[in-house]
Amino acid sequence: MSHTDTAADTTGAKAPVEHLDVLIIGAGLSGIGAAYHLQDKFPRRTYAILESRESIGGTWDLFRYPGIRSDSDMYTLGYRFRPWENDKSIADGPAILEYVKDTAAEHGIDRNIRFTRGAFGLDAIHSVSIAGHSSWPSSTACATASHAPVAAAGWLYIGRAAFSPISRRDN
Repeated sequence: MSHTDTAADTTGAKAPVEHLDVLIIGAGLSGIGAAYHLQDKFPRRTYAILESRESIGGTWDLFRYPGIRSDSDMYTLGYRFRPWENDKSIADGPAILEYVKDTAAEHGIDRNIRFTRGAFGLDAIHSVSIAGHSSWPSSTACATASHAPVAAAGWLYIGRAAFSPISRRDN
């Protein structure tokens, strides 16, 4: 179970600080999959998913133009723990979005999503800067077997180009 303290936000006002074991960035196909595997393999770890938008789905919620579809078959792209059961292997965007949302709801992942909270900075030693919060301690926001803070991403939507290498202090 995570616990919450308060800290001064960027305006100096008190804001909640949630202490977590793992922080997942993005509530798209990959973020929901990562949360499922975390819950399954490490049920005692606390986590949250930061989603900068107001809904689940990532690409499949963001892009809604007519005809959007996957360019990979969903039998391969879908989750092993919840196989794609639709007859269309090359699925359209709305069907994929429904699949992601249903998966999150079915496994209780949607309760761990913090909407309109995007990560805009990460100090691998001290804190994660969250839009709307001053910081979350990285030693509790991220965890690995060695308990050293690590950040990883499978896919990033870059609204504003930025890259900063993240390395462990002991390397």
